[in-house]
Amino acid sequence: MATPEKKPKTILNFFQKKSPIPNDNEKSDKNNNVSNQSTLSEPPATLKPSENSDTKRKSIVRSFQKKWLNEYTWLSYSTDNYMTCKLCIKHNKTNAFTSKNTNFKTTTLNRHAESADHRAAVMAESMQGDLKKVVDRVLTVKESAAIVALKSTFWIVQENIALTKHESLLTLLSELNCPHVDDLNTAKNVNYSSDKAAVDMLKSLAYVTREKVDRCIETSPYISLLCDESTDISVQKKLVVYARVLDINTFKPCTMFVTNLKVDSATGEAIYKELKSLTSMKGIVSSKIMGLGTDGAKVMTGVGKGVTGFMLRDNPMMLNYHCLAHKLALVTSQAANEVPYLVEYQTILTGLFYFFKASAKRCHQLTEVQKLLEEPSLKVKEVHEVRWLILYIAVKTVYTVLDSLITYFTEDKDAKAKGYGKKLSTQDFIASTYLLMDVLPIVSQMCLVFQKADLDVCQVKVEVDHAKLELMKIKSGEANAEHGSYLQQLQNEHLSLSGGKVIFKGNHVVHGKQNIDSIKTKFIDKILEKLNDRFPDDDTNVIYAFAVLGMRPITFLSSKDRMDWGNDKIDILIKQYGEEKTSVPTEEQPQVTQTPIINPNQTRVEWSKVKETVVQEGYPRDKMAVLWNLINKHHKEDCPNLLKLASLALTAPIHTSDCERGFSAQNQTKTPSRNRLLPETVNDVMTVKLEGGSMKDFDFLRALEVWRSEKMRKLFL
Repeated sequence: MATPEKKPKTILNFFQKKSPIPNDNEKSDKNNNVSNQSTLSEPPATLKPSENSDTKRKSIVRSFQKKWLNEYTWLSYSTDNYMTCKLCIKHNKTNAFTSKNTNFKTTTLNRHAESADHRAAVMAESMQGDLKKVVDRVLTVKESAAIVALKSTFWIVQENIALTKHESLLTLLSELNCPHVDDLNTAKNVNYSSDKAAVDMLKSLAYVTREKVDRCIETSPYISLLCDESTDISVQKKLVVYARVLDINTFKPCTMFVTNLKVDSATGEAIYKELKSLTSMKGIVSSKIMGLGTDGAKVMTGVGKGVTGFMLRDNPMMLNYHCLAHKLALVTSQAANEVPYLVEYQTILTGLFYFFKASAKRCHQLTEVQKLLEEPSLKVKEVHEVRWLILYIAVKTVYTVLDSLITYFTEDKDAKAKGYGKKLSTQDFIASTYLLMDVLPIVSQMCLVFQKADLDVCQVKVEVDHAKLELMKIKSGEANAEHGSYLQQLQNEHLSLSGGKVIFKGNHVVHGKQNIDSIKTKFIDKILEKLNDRFPDDDTNVIYAFAVLGMRPITFLSSKDRMDWGNDKIDILIKQYGEEKTSVPTEEQPQVTQTPIINPNQTRVEWSKVKETVVQEGYPRDKMAVLWNLINKHHKEDCPNLLKLASLALTAPIHTSDCERGFSAQNQTKTPSRNRLLPETVNDVMTVKLEGGSMKDFDFLRALEVWRSEKMRKLFL
């Protein structure tokens, strides 16, 4: 006799053990009972004896019985004298037990327990509970190994370690002493020797990281984009994109890495189309993008065919921000280029760099001279216009080892060395070096401040004004407060007369043709001129206008002065964000009208009120984000327009230093030994590296879900 074929087990068989489902006959009987019961009218809560009844009944008042809570575990009772079903509410059912049911009868409870809605809720609850048990059980056997593998991949990315093709992850981790290798080793048959497995894990980690970034972008009231271009090691044009966002609950701003794109063309239109595609994919509307931070290149800032022009036609309320650090780097380089001898000075520095770069012998000889004169063993730096602070670094190196350089060149018999010896031994070169050591540190220190990740917009004007003041002191001959004037030090300590000759630290100095005072005055005047051009204190400088929202000096003002303080800056912001703006249409982009973000009159009233509130409450004003977080918590209804302006100020992309850090991460990832990495893989690595955060805070369970859903690996079957 043939054995009857066994039916395959399903997930329903598993759950029937815990929450039995009635068969078709039972369903029919129960449905009939429910149907019959539902046709009967409900007996009243209080039964009155009928006049025509042979048997008179006593009046009955029904109430909730506490014992029902033990008999019906899904039941909930409120002190307001009604009962509900916890399961039906949890699983979004709509029936008498999801509202306030006061029909306190056992038959009512039984009837609900047999209803279709309740049975579906019980089944959903049962599946959730049993599924959790299944997941827990799998995690302890197989999925736990997968999570360890994900953690190991995360660690590899954070440590910037290359995983070569087809190399066993387990072997690599053992060699590198990864903290998770022992956990991975305990999982049987888990090797992950395929490079495809590593790429899959990396994609899952990057996907989860992007989810976090996208949530921050979505919840931010306004955002700004920061963009910059570069060329990677394989000569591919890349565009790095960051977003400046704001946590509306804490008013804490942050700049987050979004993507690193390969672009086929470096034109403004091509870059705009890439950005447009990116924002559309992430669901970012143009009206939400209120700032574009760039390095000042024409392809970015052009209002016609530049990226700024295209984006302004999408949102005429948006502003382009030229990176403060880039602007400041141009200040010193352009000012120096307008002083003839300083142009020659930079040429000498460049020649010194290449003189030593090409010869190990010369470098060794210079090092020996430095040891003999007890000076630091330093190499001459290249003057590179693109790199920030490089002029100051090169000048500082020459200043530190100038005695060794002059001694080396005067002793060397080579004709080229003698030529450099004559140039370095002139009073012009020595005095210019000391002059630059007076001037450049002031600008360089300001540049370092402007590169801070958490730079407060209130600091910008303070730093610029302080730099102007220090430059004016040097111009007038006043000593620097920290170390005194280098020029004065040169004259008083390092130069001397011997036999009618000028001696610098034992070396004969040739009289120069330049007037150092004239060079100093002209150079400082040019720097001040460039600072005023690039950081104007007028109605075109929205950054300075935003700074007024920091309200730093208001406690030092009298009540009368406080009434007028900052009103002119608020008017600048009202002009930008309180008036309707219309774009100029083109064939590709239609005309767009942007409605005002703030109400001008209400904003002025709020401004007058909030100044007094901050003074009376004694709110701290050292950080704009902290100040407006307190105002948002306690006075949100009183100043909605100012809160919008504060949001715009905190998300303003006042520098693009993060883009430069992004390119550093790109070059650390795509190296000469890994020059064939796909752009997508580089982007994934950068995403996890820059925005993945710490391992203890990363959601590896979510990464496991993504990995499992994308690739139904046999490991999980």
